[in-house]
Parts: sequence; C-alpha cells; structure tokens
Amino acid sequence: GTNRKVWPTTLAVGEYLCDHPDLVRGKKVVELGTGSGAGGMICAALGAESVYLTDVPGALKLAEDNVTAASPGVSRLCRVMPCTWGELEHIGAVREAAQVQTFDVVLASECIYKQPPETFEALVATIVAFSTPETKVLVGYEFRGELFDDLIFFSSMLEHFDVDTINIGDRAEAH
Repeated sequence: GTNRKVWPTTLAVGEYLCDHPDLVRGKKVVELGTGSGAGGMICAALGAESVYLTDVPGALKLAEDNVTAASPGVSRLCRVMPCTWGELEHIGAVREAAQVQTFDVVLASECIYKQPPETFEALVATIVAFSTPETKVLVGYEFRGELFDDLIFFSSMLEHFDVDTINIGDRAEAH
C-alpha cells in the first residue's frame, strides 16, 4: 500500500527540516500518517524532545521495524502508536502517552491526495486536536494536477490556521 513507500515529498520535507532544525529541536512532535516513519525519525535525529509516529493500526509495522532498526539516539525518542484520524480514543491515547494535550509540531506528509471529504475532515480535526495557536503544522503536499480534489482539506485548514506556503518543489523533483 501507499504506507510502504517513502514518497519524494517526505524526503523533500526531511531536507527542509535539515535546513531548519530549529523547527523541531527540543520540541514534542506528532507525525500523522507516518507510513515508514521517515519523517518522524528525521525529527528525532534533528533533536526533537519526543516524536509520536502515528498511522492507522494496520499500517504501523513498517514504522515499528524502522524505529527498531534506527540508531539508539533516534529510536529512544520515537514511539509508534495507532491514530486513525478523527478517532477520539486514539487521539486521547497519544495525548496520554505523550503526557500532553497538544504538541509543538504536527507533521503530515503525503497524506493529502484524492481522499474522500470525510477523511479530510477527520485529518483536519486530528490536526486541530493536537494543536494550539503556537503549534507549527507542517504539511508536505505534492500537486498532482487535480487540486480541486484536495481543496476541501486546504479550505478547512484555512478556517483553523494561518497558512504559509513554502515551495520545496525542486527538492521533491530531485527524488
């Protein structure tokens, strides 16, 4: 499935974070739709205080295996947990494990692509649940020619957050 691949945009977001490590250094980070865990593990390697790598329950094995195989400095900072978007029980379990209600950074890369409206609504609700006005929400998105399909997500995000767009397209194309 799509969760078993490291997508080019995830690598581009990782490079961006490497150029801007202060975005995550010393911060509590939650990654939504972690897939392989690459994005969250990059945050850990850059000095995040803690990183919660989340995805739907059936998609966690690869992230778990990768965290186990990572260096001890990275693996000790990472925790892989189920979090189906919009599921209050999962959101509560992640908060409890992290001993926080909200995070300093919410990361979601390659989660937005022709999802049904209810999936976008659940994703935004989960981002909002893990955020405060001070939270940095980093969303990696690759335009694939049909922005209309993904407009519901972006419109909903604008209702909740001040949004800055950063073009990292050259990086994604290099991968």
